[in-house]
Amino acid sequence: VLTPNHRFVYKPLTGEGKMSAVTAGSELQWRDNVLVIPNLTLSETLEEIERTYNVKCHLLTPRYGSQRLRAHFNKDEHLDTVLEVIKVLIPGISYEIVGKDVYLK
Repeated sequence: VLTPNHRFVYKPLTGEGKMSAVTAGSELQWRDNVLVIPNLTLSETLEEIERTYNVKCHLLTPRYGSQRLRAHFNKDEHLDTVLEVIKVLIPGISYEIVGKDVYLK
């Protein structure tokens, strides 16, 4: 049962579903092309980036997957800028963009 301030994300390719707590205000900001990362893990953040920028993110090492991030990006922020901020927030991580794929290691 979905309750207020919760969301359910279903991935048809894997058949997996996940429910998580959210802040309704930040969840609605996607309509304004605003990317809000309200204390998400890197893995969850990459899911948001995939939806926002229509790319596929590949985390090549599990080392950073549970690292938590908090950030707010304004309208029309370039993907490169978002990834550069992630590099600052998670020292040692790097990325490469190849077409519509983003590889993080």
